[in-house]
Amino acid sequence: MKKFVWIMMMLAMSWTAQADNDRAIAYNELPEKAKTFLATHFAERNISLAKKDRDLFEVHYEVLLMGGEKIEFTRMGEWKEVSCRYASVPMAIVPEPIRHYLAQHHPNHAVTEISREHRRYEVQLNGGLELRFDAEGRMVGWDD
Repeated sequence: MKKFVWIMMMLAMSWTAQADNDRAIAYNELPEKAKTFLATHFAERNISLAKKDRDLFEVHYEVLLMGGEKIEFTRMGEWKEVSCRYASVPMAIVPEPIRHYLAQHHPNHAVTEISREHRRYEVQLNGGLELRFDAEGRMVGWDD
């Protein structure tokens, strides 16, 4: 029994060690969709760092731009999170229903961060307000 527990602990530790496996990569190693996204929405920015992050069951990419922007992509190159430290998120990546809501309810605020997960979006405004939307772009909650 002791041997079994010891083997299980070793396996768990090796999985943990493999879970934090990120490495810097060249721009051309990014998925095509990610490169297209960067060329479309951040063409004027130079890349400071690109890295491939391999978790236990997931691979994703992170790109840091010289202007302080950070973009996270899925393994297929779809954007997952866009964070702009000194600027605003390009409104072209914000879904139309969310843009419409923001124009009506928060016209004087800029989007500084947007993230999307399975069935929702989270949008952070420059005043610190964080809004949550469902997959169709309907506002479902907020944090201030």
